[in-house]
Amino acid sequence: MYKAAAKQSIFFSPVTPAGVLRLFAIILPLLLPLLSGCGSSGGNPPAAVGGIIDLREWDFEQNGALFLNGDYEFYWERFLSERPSHSVNAPHPDGFRYVPDIWNKEGKTGHHDRYGYASYRLRIQLPKECPQLTFRFQDVGTACRIFANGREIYAAGHPGKTAETSIPAYQPALVDFLADSDEIDLIVQVANFYHRDGGLWLPIELGREADIRSDNLWRMLIDIFLFAGIFVIGCYYFGTFLIRRKELSFLYFAIFCEVVAIRSLVSGNKIIAQLFPDISWGWLVKLDYIGFGLSIPVFALFLGSLFRKDFPPVAKTIVITIGFTFSLMAALLPVSTSSQILPLYQMFMIACFTLGLYVLLKAIIHQVEGSRILFFGYIAIFMTAMNDVLQLYGVVPANNLIMLGLFLFIITQAAFLAIRSTHAFAMLEEHRAELAITNLNYRRELSERKHAELINHELQEKLTRSKKMEALGLLAGVVAHDLNNVLHAMVGYPDFLLLDLPEDSPIREPILTIRDSGIKAAAIVQDLLTLARRNVISLKPVNLNDIINDYFKSPEFRDLQTQHPHIQFETQLGEDLLNILGSSLHLRKALMNLITNAAEAHEEDGKVVITTENIYLDSTRAGYQDIEKGSYCLCKIEDQGIGISAEDLPHIFEPFYTKKNMGRSGTGLGMAVVWGTMQDHQGYVDVHSVEGQGTRFDLYIRTTTKRVTKSDKKIPITNYMGSGEKILVIDDVEEQREIACKILERLGYQVTPLESGEAAVEYCKANQADLLILDMIMDPGMDGLETYRQILQFQPQQQAIIASGFSETERVKEAQDSGAGAYLKKPYTIEKIGIAVKRELSKHTAVKSKK
Repeated sequence: MYKAAAKQSIFFSPVTPAGVLRLFAIILPLLLPLLSGCGSSGGNPPAAVGGIIDLREWDFEQNGALFLNGDYEFYWERFLSERPSHSVNAPHPDGFRYVPDIWNKEGKTGHHDRYGYASYRLRIQLPKECPQLTFRFQDVGTACRIFANGREIYAAGHPGKTAETSIPAYQPALVDFLADSDEIDLIVQVANFYHRDGGLWLPIELGREADIRSDNLWRMLIDIFLFAGIFVIGCYYFGTFLIRRKELSFLYFAIFCEVVAIRSLVSGNKIIAQLFPDISWGWLVKLDYIGFGLSIPVFALFLGSLFRKDFPPVAKTIVITIGFTFSLMAALLPVSTSSQILPLYQMFMIACFTLGLYVLLKAIIHQVEGSRILFFGYIAIFMTAMNDVLQLYGVVPANNLIMLGLFLFIITQAAFLAIRSTHAFAMLEEHRAELAITNLNYRRELSERKHAELINHELQEKLTRSKKMEALGLLAGVVAHDLNNVLHAMVGYPDFLLLDLPEDSPIREPILTIRDSGIKAAAIVQDLLTLARRNVISLKPVNLNDIINDYFKSPEFRDLQTQHPHIQFETQLGEDLLNILGSSLHLRKALMNLITNAAEAHEEDGKVVITTENIYLDSTRAGYQDIEKGSYCLCKIEDQGIGISAEDLPHIFEPFYTKKNMGRSGTGLGMAVVWGTMQDHQGYVDVHSVEGQGTRFDLYIRTTTKRVTKSDKKIPITNYMGSGEKILVIDDVEEQREIACKILERLGYQVTPLESGEAAVEYCKANQADLLILDMIMDPGMDGLETYRQILQFQPQQQAIIASGFSETERVKEAQDSGAGAYLKKPYTIEKIGIAVKRELSKHTAVKSKK
């Protein structure tokens, strides 16, 4: 009895297209000789002649296995089951039929009907020392039984004399045979009632058991390798399609690979029939036809998706329609019918291949990416497909090269798609990098824009705050000017009256009280002027440590300690603190306001720390104000109080913006005075505050190399008494003129009051005056500067003093540049006006002496 070849376990793992290419390059040399159908390893194998094949001189060990091709005895519609005798009554053949071939083709025995039954007989003459032999039987059309020396050794289905008694089957097998004589009488019974072709259409192979089984194992491994490689490539590109669904070429190529892979199991060595012997012959053939039919339209879809401009739409539609129609017919119609349609479809396939060549050549001409590598793979499948078509018609010997061509083609397509994907991914990475740079630039630009908007917002807030402070300052300046006019009498007249009152006069004390009240009111006016930045600030070298120490020794500080006994005050004054240009009076007032606020910020026990140090900024420092680079004396006033909320922080320097009880703990001008003082000193204020933890104010004032001079002692009135010099007082306010005139007359001067600049100009045209005291602001009419300029036109040596309650403006400086002397700040006191007048007249006397 015969023994089927052993089943082999199949193991494979996914591979990439590049890996398949490398593997193919290694295994291709092994595939070619096996797939080419060359069974012998050397020599020219003998052929059967007259139903006899002489192998007596054939060395199986040296030359290997061979195909038993040649002329077989042919018995049409007769089944031989036993070894025929050599008697006269022995059956005579109808002639000789070449194997491998189909019997319904014209031959030496004529043309036979495709449906029927027959016997083939071959006598095999063996060498004297013959080893253990093995037959390899392939497909027959379409059922057979094989006898050797009268013994049945193989069967595929059941050959019968009618369609009802015949059972078709494809069951390739290896059969071991130990010859008991020097000849093998081989009889093959064949029946076909289900296919368009009948007979022994594939060769029978004979050789040593080791050679046949080794060769069959290689064939099986190659088929499995081809199936696994093509199947894995298909899965790979199907997975790629799931990731990139717009690339339909990946989907079509994946489907094409799976169709070819499945068809490889049911064609050629028919691995599926060896793995599943009970599979229906009809479905085995149908699967082969369906796979063949689907491969063409699916490939057309693939090719069309790659070369849309080069593939004619009408031609593609025709290919797809005919391909799917044939596949449907193969699935629904019996094999006897579909097998007769197959030759027509094969001719259609040749036309499709020609169309594919046309499309690829156009793509090459148009220099479409990947078209050249696709063309070479296409040529491979075209040539192997044509070879198999010619094989079916007996033009070339059986060699089954179609799977090799398909594998070559799929490898080239995989390489093409891999290259295309690589380029696409490279472009994607390039675009991703460009996008990343664009995003980075966008984020940087957005960050810069947000930063610019933040700076813009801060600048806008600072500008708004500055304008607001300027507007409030202007209002405060106007109020201060009017108050100064009122206070002038409250301060000047008591001072004037005290000159004539004895020390023990009972009204001296009330007059002193009036004067002190006026001075206190004047101090408030000075706060308003500081806020308006229109106060007269005389900047001279001072040391901030001296100002702080002086304040801590003052009655004001002792009162503060009395009011807040639970607060600890601490100073950390820097050694060798650099001097600054400033007004001790105004700086002391600003420090006093900050220290007072720091003490009042504590609800319970706490500490206020005052620190000074030298600091140099090498770049602009952002804060409540932007602090420019330079050398500064830094004073910090820090408390542990309740802090300032973020909502209140932008408003703390606004006049009358306070959280305290107005009138009880302040006037609402304290922080505004600090701001104005720092502006007058061209300094900066920075604020750091956390609610519930405390606040720190940082004052930045530029340093100077000038030395501090000691303050002058009080000057006796005799030092600034006049000698009858003529003084012209020009002021638009009557009270101001009157008090100034009385003080100057008391000091020994001849005084003439005038109410306007125009009156002064007219007076000076006809009269002489040793000195003019000019009010800078006189409404309506000419101001002090314009008055002085007109007088100088006809009195070029005229001396003058400028007086005002406002700070030293540009017009005051212009007047001084024109020749005016000191600037006299209202309200007047006897000492203040007396010293100013005396010094100005002394300058005139000195000039005359030199002349």
